[in-house]
Amino acid sequence: MTQQKSILVLVMVFSCASICFGKYSGGIGEPNDPYLICTAENMNEIGTHSSDWNKHFLLVADINLADYTGMQFNIIKNFTGVFDGNDHKVWNFTWWSSSYLGETGLFGYLGSGGQIKNLGLENIDVNAIGENISWDYFVGGLVGFNSGGTITNCYMTGNVRAALYSYEPVGSLVVGGLIGKNNGTIIDSYSTASVSGNSDYSSRVGGLVGENCSTITNCHSASSVSEGDCVGGLVGSNQAMINSCYSTGSVSGPWFAGGLAGDNWHGTILNCYSTASVKGKRCVGGLAGENAYDTIINCYSTGSVSGDEEVGGLVGCNVAEGAIEDCYATGDVDGNDYTGGLVGKNGSGSAISNCYATGNILGDNYTGGLMGCNHFNDSIINCYFSGIVLATGEYTGGLVGYNVANISGCYSSGTILSTGSYVGGVAGHNNNTISDCYATGSVLGGVCVGGVSGSNLGQISDCYATGSVSGVLIIGGLVGWNRVDVFTGSIYKCYSTGTISGESGLGGLTGWNYGTINSCYSTGSVSGDDWLSEDMIFIGGLVGENGYQGTITNCYSTGDVSGRDDSLPENVIYVGGLVADNHGTITNCYSTGSVSGEGDLVGLGGLVGLDYEGAVTTSFWDVNTSGQISSAGGTPKTTVEMKTESTFTDAGWDFVGETVNGIDDYWRMCVDDVNYPLLSWQFVGDFICPDGVDFLDLAFFVERWLNSNCNLLDNNFCNCTDINCDEIVNFRDFAILASLWVEGL
Repeated sequence: MTQQKSILVLVMVFSCASICFGKYSGGIGEPNDPYLICTAENMNEIGTHSSDWNKHFLLVADINLADYTGMQFNIIKNFTGVFDGNDHKVWNFTWWSSSYLGETGLFGYLGSGGQIKNLGLENIDVNAIGENISWDYFVGGLVGFNSGGTITNCYMTGNVRAALYSYEPVGSLVVGGLIGKNNGTIIDSYSTASVSGNSDYSSRVGGLVGENCSTITNCHSASSVSEGDCVGGLVGSNQAMINSCYSTGSVSGPWFAGGLAGDNWHGTILNCYSTASVKGKRCVGGLAGENAYDTIINCYSTGSVSGDEEVGGLVGCNVAEGAIEDCYATGDVDGNDYTGGLVGKNGSGSAISNCYATGNILGDNYTGGLMGCNHFNDSIINCYFSGIVLATGEYTGGLVGYNVANISGCYSSGTILSTGSYVGGVAGHNNNTISDCYATGSVLGGVCVGGVSGSNLGQISDCYATGSVSGVLIIGGLVGWNRVDVFTGSIYKCYSTGTISGESGLGGLTGWNYGTINSCYSTGSVSGDDWLSEDMIFIGGLVGENGYQGTITNCYSTGDVSGRDDSLPENVIYVGGLVADNHGTITNCYSTGSVSGEGDLVGLGGLVGLDYEGAVTTSFWDVNTSGQISSAGGTPKTTVEMKTESTFTDAGWDFVGETVNGIDDYWRMCVDDVNYPLLSWQFVGDFICPDGVDFLDLAFFVERWLNSNCNLLDNNFCNCTDINCDEIVNFRDFAILASLWVEGL
């Protein structure tokens, strides 16, 4: 077969070099004897013979169409045959129209079964202007409308421009560097053309394809694409499948602008990427401007993205059950409202999983390292952010600016900086669920600032924050303001370890609590330095102000708490080891940090600074470590008493190993007389007791014990493992073993 083709090509070359007889430059249009095209005249002649549009053609020389200007070239219209470029090129194809568009390209229309392959188009110049009456127009360098054919191994360089003029537009304009609209198959093809439409009417503009309704595989674009209301580096609008493609050019347009696709509507984008820079106004994304009703999988974008609203490093708007899986974005993102490192805005049942963003994110309102806003019935699962977020408006988060859905298994190590309100390491505001998440970066904001969430009207559980948190008012290591509205904010099994600083309403875990806090702790230092004219300043080790509806149960704080008032002399500053100002209820809690304050009027409390119609029951503070012998609530205990389990169980605290006070087992001691109580959920994984005593110590003592003084037959020691014979081998056995070892047994 190869030998036959070589002979055929030789015959074609000789035919083109000689005087041509018969139709075109030879052949009869059959598969084994295609029509031979070797001159510009041959190429132009095809468009005049509609009876040949279902035949086979073979290009046997490069074709220069420079002599055909304006609308002189005969566009090949309803083509259903096979055109094999034979790795040759057509160059200087020009089509300039000031009144007619129709289906414009070297081939106007490629029908079902038609094929164009192995063809290059270079220095193409299509400039089509038409009047929009009542139908769509399709413009491309190679094909205007591919209705079901196959295009393989083709490329395009040059310019494709199209525009409509009409006072009452009805139809739309579809413009692509290679193909206007694709309802067929495109494989192994690319475009470097400059492509533009017009923004005044409905126009879909893409570097390779204007609108895709079928399949594009292994293709790429380095095009500069502009001027359309749905603009993409590879495809303007995708409604089917794009697989293993990429874009490296630049994209600009007012609406739905994406580095790869302007929008992905009922389409799938798989194994693709974009490095294109993207600029637009609304729904602007590094990969896609909008994603709806389908999926983007295993894709990434690295280009810079800028716009006004709904701007994302990967997708501008992810809506209407759009899914994004195993994707990432690393480019810088600059927007105003709804700006995110991965997605600008999420909504209507959309889902994002196993994704990350690492760029620098600049925004105004609703800005997030991963997403600006996450709406009802949406989810973000197993995602992270590690860049910098800088915002000037409200609702700024390390992952999400404003969350009204579910976030789980996510984290942020980014630095979050905002001059506005509602700022958090994970979310600026949470109105639904955040679970199994954490933040490690520093967070700086104005009002309502938290290590995980600036404010919370939902449920935050099994989360933690370790970064420093600072601001002006209502600042918390985990949550700035735990609120009550239609919903009640709840915080469960969470902790914070970062340092907290600000002016008033400061807490190691929460600045203000009007909701519920259960089984939580904080260890970071809290310091307030007030320069405002606030009448009262509140600084607490766990919570700054516990409101009338606020409840704090089974919690503790160990961080140092200090405050200073440098403002008006009549101001009062209240500092509490656990809570500065209590109007609600505090039950089964303790604090151990030092408590100090400076100012003309200072109220210091070992546990509570000020209690106003609140209730504090069975709660304690360490008088030795706090430096305070008084408190507005709670019971003072010495360090020795605080490290004795019976101090707490006698007060009704529910500990592991006892059932008198309940079976929920909220608390547990590492070693009696050595450690303060800890929450039982802390004893998981590789947990090590805070005094440094761990299982290595236990192994050492057990080995020495077994090798020297243990009688394996002595049932009093249960074979030297369960030493206190309570049928549980735990730290209590270790404590007995250690004490016996020290006594020299």
